[in-house]
Amino acid sequence: QFWAQRRASVLIPLIEGKDGVVRVLLTKRPSSMRSHAGEVCFPGGKREEQDATDYETAVREACEEIGLTAKDVEYVGRIDQILSKHYLLVTPFVVFVSSDFVPTPNPHEVEKVFLVPLTHFASDESHDSRALELEAFTFIIHHFHFEESSS
Repeated sequence: QFWAQRRASVLIPLIEGKDGVVRVLLTKRPSSMRSHAGEVCFPGGKREEQDATDYETAVREACEEIGLTAKDVEYVGRIDQILSKHYLLVTPFVVFVSSDFVPTPNPHEVEKVFLVPLTHFASDESHDSRALELEAFTFIIHHFHFEESSS
C-alpha cells in the first residue's frame, strides 16, 4: 500500500539525429521549483489517481513538461525500478522520439531542454558516483558531467 502512493515514472527519450548519432533528451528544472530545483532529469513525475499505468504517468508528465505525447514516441521497454532519494519508487521507460519532435517546455516545470549523445554516458571520464546515506537506505548517486557546445 505504501508504494502504491509513492510512485513516479520517467521517460528516457532517445532521438536519432540525421547524423546517425543517438542522443538522450534531458531537462533542467527551474531553480525556483520547490523540489528538484536546478536538477537535470528525465521527463516524468509522480503518479496521479487518473493514471492507469506507470507508462501513462510518464507520458502524461512528459506532455505537461515538454509537450511530448504518445504519438511522438515509440515504446522500447521498461528498465529496473529504482528507489529515489525522496523515497519514490521510480519506473523508467525507454522510448525513441521522432526526430522532428520540437519540445515546448512548460516554464513552470522546465528551464531548458537539451540533448546529450548516448555514448557520453558510457565514458568513465564523464562519470562519478557517491554514496548518500538517508535513514535506513544507502543510495548511490551518479553524476555525469557534460558541457554543451555552442553549435
